[in-house]
Amino acid sequence: MLSPELIIFLSAFGEPKQCGDRFLSTRNCTCFVKLTTASAIYKDMPKGLKGEKKEKLKHEKSLRLNAIGEKLLWFQSQLDPAKTEYTKQDVCDIIERYLHRFDAELEQIELVNGIKGRQGRLHGSRENVIKQTVERERALYEGNGFEIPDIINCKHLKTFSEWNGDLKKLPNIKLRKVSPKEAENPLKEAGNPLKEAGNPLKEAGNPLKEAGPESLSEEPREDMLSGESEAESLSEDL
Repeated sequence: MLSPELIIFLSAFGEPKQCGDRFLSTRNCTCFVKLTTASAIYKDMPKGLKGEKKEKLKHEKSLRLNAIGEKLLWFQSQLDPAKTEYTKQDVCDIIERYLHRFDAELEQIELVNGIKGRQGRLHGSRENVIKQTVERERALYEGNGFEIPDIINCKHLKTFSEWNGDLKKLPNIKLRKVSPKEAENPLKEAGNPLKEAGNPLKEAGNPLKEAGPESLSEEPREDMLSGESEAESLSEDL
């Protein structure tokens, strides 16, 4: 499909003409020469635009890599050199500290704007950017997960701890998504004590069924009733 610029340029040459039995297929045809000339000029036209777009994409990529590098350096600064492994709960605690990294700056902004007699709000744009950033990161963390270096894996932790901040070595650092749902639950690991103890009523059996037909006198009935009341009191205690 021809671009609008090429269509406008070709319109100056008029309608294409037939050269024998073929259209625009013979090099000695005037229309073919005009078309090749137009194509050559068109290739030279967007060079400046292509260069600007390429530089823009390069700049955006550089900003994105710098942001990732700053994030990874912050997590690297939180590592304990004496620690060789981290649990999911440890990782969640570090992420919470990361989400509160701007608290001191926000407090300073509030103090400056809390001065009596001051008109307008200083650093309002910076405050809005911080709040929007934290809200977006919090939504990712509580949703599909927040992406951080994989410090749960011992091998990946060693690679990340030895990283010197070189952005060219970012592909060597393994990342993983972590959410609060993955935090270790001590109650789940300890198990359910009621479930493990079993049901004492079920283990004791049914006294009516075990008594048999010979024990259907009045006195055994009272014993059975008293046994049922003990079972009921036991169930109430549970």
